Amino acid sequence: MDNFIEKLYYGNINPQARCCPKGSEALEIQRRASTLEEVVRSHLSDSDKHILDDFCKAQHDLLCISNLEAFMNGFRLGAKMEVDTFCTEAAPFEQIKE
Repeated sequence: MDNFIEKLYYGNINPQARCCPKGSEALEIQRRASTLEEVVRSHLSDSDKHILDDFCKAQHDLLCISNLEAFMNGFRLGAKMEVDTFCTEAAPFEQIKE
């Protein structure tokens, strides 16, 4: 079995490197958003396009922060579940605690 921790340390595991399967709702929404952005962009002057670019960048940055926080919260929740399952006095697996 591969060493998960080593892969994570060396950056060989990227939780955000996932693709949208064909026909998925996420892929459809992504396509619709791209189409709508192009429609809006086609109606804008060059200076207004820069404003839209800044807006899209800010939205991207906010989404990245939000995704990081959700990942960290999920990771912490999973770790707490493991501790509660295996390391509390009420753990049903006495042989593990010994």
